[in-house]
Amino acid sequence: FQPGGIWFPTTKTIICGTFPPKKEYYERQGYIHYSSPRNQFWRHIDSIYKTTLYLGAKNAKDDQKRIENAIDKIAFLRKIELGFVDIFSIVRRTVDGSSNDNDLISEETIFDNGIFQELLSASVTQFVFVYSLSRDEFIQKMEKLFKVTPVIIRQYNADGIPLLVMKATFGSKEIYLSYAPIHGPINW
Repeated sequence: FQPGGIWFPTTKTIICGTFPPKKEYYERQGYIHYSSPRNQFWRHIDSIYKTTLYLGAKNAKDDQKRIENAIDKIAFLRKIELGFVDIFSIVRRTVDGSSNDNDLISEETIFDNGIFQELLSASVTQFVFVYSLSRDEFIQKMEKLFKVTPVIIRQYNADGIPLLVMKATFGSKEIYLSYAPIHGPINW
């Protein structure tokens, strides 16, 4: 674990989300990013990597199974050099208990507290966004604070695939920014 989330010195790719609903992490053992049975992230991972890391609703209610599953997920993340950091570090919500990104009010981001700079100086070479809000906030902060505008390498939905790829250059370091939504009409 590193500041801002789950990542390691060898992490190459950061999945950059928004901020979890309080009911997913507050006083709950075995929390890890995207752990709600309603969230499709781990189903996508299982489909891509032929793993069985998604934890269904019945097992998600069992503290011990949730803890064991989180440990398995962390080992998997380390193995494939993947990490998680949310764009928002501190938030308020317009609707208490909401999981809707439209209800988020940013109080602090990874650009405000130095976490982005730590990731930039580490092994990270790619940020992947699964929600448009995290992508848009990231790009806005990057342009405002660093005067860096990403270049589109692959247009969104080219060949019917919901994937956008951009490249941003910070000094001598190139960072890829990818957007691939995890909800909606997406083929497994």
